[in-house]
Amino acid sequence: MDEKGWGAEWSPDGTRVTYSRGGNLYLFDLIEGTISPIIDVEKAGISKIEWNFCWSQDSRRIAFKAITKDNRQV
Repeated sequence: MDEKGWGAEWSPDGTRVTYSRGGNLYLFDLIEGTISPIIDVEKAGISKIEWNFCWSQDSRRIAFKAITKDNRQV
């Protein structure tokens, strides 16, 4: 899937996998065969996304903890 990715988490519906790479979260869509970033960390002012993100039960949302560039937790 991605040699530089880590911490993969399957969506409950089994159609997507989210994982971390280079300080951002990515979404691998198994149906479409595409990989895309979940958020733009530069625009959001995020310096780091913590591990242990998780999917909602309906596979529509992903919860995660991040550290902003001014060192706040969000």
